[in-house]
Amino acid sequence: MGAFVRGTGGGSRRLGRAWRLWPLVAAALLACGCGGNKSQPAAAGPTPIDREAAGEAIDECATRLQDISGQILLYYLKNRRMPASLEELHTMPGGDPKLPLSCPVSNQPYAYDPVGYPVADKPHRLVAFDTVPVHRGGRWGLLMAEPEEGKALSMWVARLNEDVFKALVPPGGARPQKKPAAPAGARP
Repeated sequence: MGAFVRGTGGGSRRLGRAWRLWPLVAAALLACGCGGNKSQPAAAGPTPIDREAAGEAIDECATRLQDISGQILLYYLKNRRMPASLEELHTMPGGDPKLPLSCPVSNQPYAYDPVGYPVADKPHRLVAFDTVPVHRGGRWGLLMAEPEEGKALSMWVARLNEDVFKALVPPGGARPQKKPAAPAGARP
């Protein structure tokens, strides 16, 4: 007996032989070369720089910054302010203590400025970015819209060409981070 699917009218309709043929269709697709070219020898694992040239690590970096933006938005929702440092995202309630805070290509920590660098002629600020231009001569950055009272904060990841980056961030990179004050009575 064939398979049945319940219809909206309470009755059933028979799927017929098509339902039983799907394994044959899947096998035919696999036999048509979906497995790739097996005549070429497998190369040893690429380094991050090689993967960057292929475009894979670029996506990993953008994905990391996107994950960081989600954690910043959560922090902002709970505290109504930006975190003083990216490391605060590890320790906040509901935060991800394993959240990577560095570029997968350069292995350098992302620069972060909670105030951000204003983008000329736009209501945006650059708040986090790669410290070195390792993505085809550019950098990935995390931009946010100017906060507005009563509106949700929005952030997005964008690739910045080096000339655009230099126009936004002064030489020397991010502003120095304020270190938290030591507890009273603690030794330096």
